[in-house]
Amino acid sequence: MANTALELTNQPQLIPVEHDGKPEPGVFRLPDLNRSWQPIANGLRMLLDPTTIRPITFDPTIAKQQPDVAYEHLGSELMTKAARVLRSNLYGQESMLHRVTAVVIPGLDHTCAAAVSRMVLVGRGGLRVHEEVFVTGLRFRAQNMAEDIVQNLLDSSLDASHTLSLASPTILAHLGAAWDANNGRLRTRLEAAVAKKAEKLQQDSTEKLEERRDADLNRAKGIFDQFRSTLHDSLRRIRLLDETEDGQLMLDLLSEDERRQRQRDIRKMEDRLDSLDDEEQRELDMIRTRYQDVKPYTTIAALVFAVSEQDARMWEEER
Repeated sequence: MANTALELTNQPQLIPVEHDGKPEPGVFRLPDLNRSWQPIANGLRMLLDPTTIRPITFDPTIAKQQPDVAYEHLGSELMTKAARVLRSNLYGQESMLHRVTAVVIPGLDHTCAAAVSRMVLVGRGGLRVHEEVFVTGLRFRAQNMAEDIVQNLLDSSLDASHTLSLASPTILAHLGAAWDANNGRLRTRLEAAVAKKAEKLQQDSTEKLEERRDADLNRAKGIFDQFRSTLHDSLRRIRLLDETEDGQLMLDLLSEDERRQRQRDIRKMEDRLDSLDDEEQRELDMIRTRYQDVKPYTTIAALVFAVSEQDARMWEEER
């Protein structure tokens, strides 16, 4: 994903790291990147030697074994930017990505059509509360595929250890005809399967969203409790100090302007404390609203035709 995003933004690819003249599997270093990618590189600079940019890996096992290698997980700055680039190209009007592809997969029993879909759950006010990418597949001449078969298909399609062949123009023509046949029945079946899977995913995510809502509420309450406690402590210390001899001496040394400013500061703290309950309630209400009236928005981002070798040969022979 990172290399694809770099390519789409006209940047050089990640550079495999070598150790003693041999490639070190799974470890890369950043190439020279333009200004928009520079924050990624700056975030990888070593504290003791800012001129050195740490190598990266996408494998958590390697990251544990090599502490000097930065682990780029899905929430890291690099992967977040890569996902943003891919999303903008996927749904933009001038997309550089092909959203339909066909490959011949060795060992596949049935030719399949698989839809890679994106489901976004949006709460009241248009706030996104969940996003998920899922795959739905079906066989050309059979029932919809079981979920584990879909996953196996995806794994096979993306497995770099397999040599996959792009479908020939003859096969593409056959797939196109099959896609349009019977008033687009194949497409209708796939869209129905996607809708059914999206509905199930939304139901499965309900409990998780409730847990996240409760966690957000507890986090907000904790922040307000801490702020309230800090204000109480500050006002108590001020009042205790004013009752001491040292405190009175300090007040005597203040100018009239400084005294007035001090009183204004104290009143602001008292007013802030008085308004804190209402502010907390508004914040909690906003969080609750965010998770109300959740609606799903599902789009098919890409279509993958996985062609079995026997079908590929048969269709080639039919031309």
